Amino acid sequence: MKALLAHYLQRGKVLLLGFGREGQSTYRYLRHHFPNLPLAIADLSENPDLTIAEGDKNLTLHLGKNYLDAIEEYDVIIKSPGVQLRSHQHILRGKTLLSQAGLFLESYGRQIIGITGTKGKSTTSSLIFHILNEAARDALLVGNIGKPAFDFINKINEETMIVFELSAHQLEYVHHAPHIAILLNLFEEHLDYFGGMDAYMHAKMNITRYQRPGDYLVFDKENERTNHQLKLLAPTTHFHPLKISEAEGYQTSALAGRHNKKNMAAARQACRLAGITESEIDSAIKTFKALEHRLEWVGNFCGRDFYNDSISTIPESAMEAVKTIEKTYMLILGGFDRGINYDSLVRFLAKSQVQLLLFTGDAGWRMARLFAPFCRIDQQVVVAEKFTEIARYFSRIPPGRACLLSPAASSYDEFANFEERGKAYKKMAENFGASCH
Repeated sequence: MKALLAHYLQRGKVLLLGFGREGQSTYRYLRHHFPNLPLAIADLSENPDLTIAEGDKNLTLHLGKNYLDAIEEYDVIIKSPGVQLRSHQHILRGKTLLSQAGLFLESYGRQIIGITGTKGKSTTSSLIFHILNEAARDALLVGNIGKPAFDFINKINEETMIVFELSAHQLEYVHHAPHIAILLNLFEEHLDYFGGMDAYMHAKMNITRYQRPGDYLVFDKENERTNHQLKLLAPTTHFHPLKISEAEGYQTSALAGRHNKKNMAAARQACRLAGITESEIDSAIKTFKALEHRLEWVGNFCGRDFYNDSISTIPESAMEAVKTIEKTYMLILGGFDRGINYDSLVRFLAKSQVQLLLFTGDAGWRMARLFAPFCRIDQQVVVAEKFTEIARYFSRIPPGRACLLSPAASSYDEFANFEERGKAYKKMAENFGASCH
């Protein structure tokens, strides 16, 4: 990696674009290996955490709302995921645009199992990593799961198997691909960032667009958008399609729901390709524990079961959650509105077992309006001003039934992320339980 970076860095002045978790990771790596290299940081925040850069005399800062204008002054841009460049494409011409994901795929692509998809990335990535560990392989888990790839470079040798969770934001500008790629699904998501579904899908398809003969792609044959995109891509790429058979996912496991059976099937197929035996895979799947905020059973309080699926930010995941938790009585929906189409969700809910629908946030208001014409006489609708108001309705749930948080919307209206939202919900459920005693 050091040699590859040195090759790119000699092209001119270097700018780190974005200084969150990944930007700071890049800075640490560059400063360790290139201590005297002049660097610049551009970030939207006027007061980013610059603790690690304290005393750096070879550093220039561009902070605040006009931070993207700094791009024009530099030759090599190392971009963090989530920094949106649609409005600045014109000043990128002639510049070298890099990212941790792109550099990592270029350096270690033959050792990487890359996982993307609108939903299921973290569960599938974590399961693959768990299987590799249980099979006593030298493995790393990096990427969108909250582990910047550059933080793990010193742990990589020729035998290391790298499980890389890749978001659309990370894949947007890459030009290399993993040896084993998994494309779980494609649904409407992040439309506010990408400006439309076409750009979002184009970014996702980069996981296979740059694969070479001998590489592998695992995908779900039942996802229409995936199949359509692969047909468009087929003339310009080479891959060995390995379709997910849902039957392969049925194992004794802590993972619930049809979608998780597909995640298990994808993980199984990828691990086969990586040389893991069937018995090793079966044994590991049985000991895998589900991740927090993903159809997580919070507990039984006052005779009611509470489930936390805060990771749900699209209608498809909410529908799968309702299908999985058959005793759902109260469903909590809504949050930050990113313009996703909810028509299929409201029609589904009108025919579902859910009897109390609680909507929050701007997305919730829109869902409630869409749902109104379909609402059954035995269904109740509540629109809450704040997420914290949902606790007052827990007592309406009959004992023996369940409350499910599966919002089908982003958390950014009231929370920093879906984890914070999930923890707030769990705390309210636990407080409700304490009130019964």
